[in-house]
Amino acid sequence: PYFTQSISHWQTGRKELLDRPVNISTTQTAYEAERQLEKLAMRYCITADKSYAAKAAELTEAALADTVVWHNPLVKGLTRAHLLRAVATAYDLCYDAWPEDLRSRTSQALFETARSLHSLMGTEANFALESNWMGVRYAAVLYA
Repeated sequence: PYFTQSISHWQTGRKELLDRPVNISTTQTAYEAERQLEKLAMRYCITADKSYAAKAAELTEAALADTVVWHNPLVKGLTRAHLLRAVATAYDLCYDAWPEDLRSRTSQALFETARSLHSLMGTEANFALESNWMGVRYAAVLYA
């Protein structure tokens, strides 16, 4: 029964992930996009189902065009760090399924956003060395 329930949950989750609209219009939707992007990339990696990689590409395109979080160095750095990590994960896991132009633009955007995040940690940054916020930001920069 557990295995059957897991398969059913996986199939329900597949439809939900692939049908969810792409939206990064607020910091809250940026966090939702982060979770969706990572799930899509992981599922592509596990299943090799290109529909996951295609939806991850669509969401990455939205992230790269976003002006609320991705291209805004004054938004909270934690929000940007989470989205940066998710885009980097999708880039790595879906690389072989994405077209060359998206891979190239994503690679450049990851570098630029990581550099920007490292230089200016965002609004309300806690610059204390022992701050766990700095750990998240720096880890995302190194990961990307």
